[in-house]
Amino acid sequence: MCAAFPGPAPANATDARAPGLEDLRERRDELNRVILQEEEERARIQKEISLMTDRLTKLNESLIRKQEARREYDKTITDSEHAYLQIRDSSEKLLGVLKKERDTLGARRVV
Repeated sequence: MCAAFPGPAPANATDARAPGLEDLRERRDELNRVILQEEEERARIQKEISLMTDRLTKLNESLIRKQEARREYDKTITDSEHAYLQIRDSSEKLLGVLKKERDTLGARRVV
């Protein structure tokens, strides 16, 4: 007697249930194949994510270094422009003083 099927088990009960069980096994096996494929895909994607994360980290570090170098260039350019303007202004003032002295000395020679 079987608990799932009350009463005495017919002689061909196992044979009658076998096709249904075989169908369930096939469905399970197919589902198992799909699960294995998806697990492989998940592992592949996780590996890609890890590689991309490493690349992103390296890229961010490179950008930080390059941005700092650019800031240094900007500072050097700004400082150089400021120094150039000071030198130019000083040169113009010195040229003005020299012209004034020349004119003053020229006026004294005439007298």
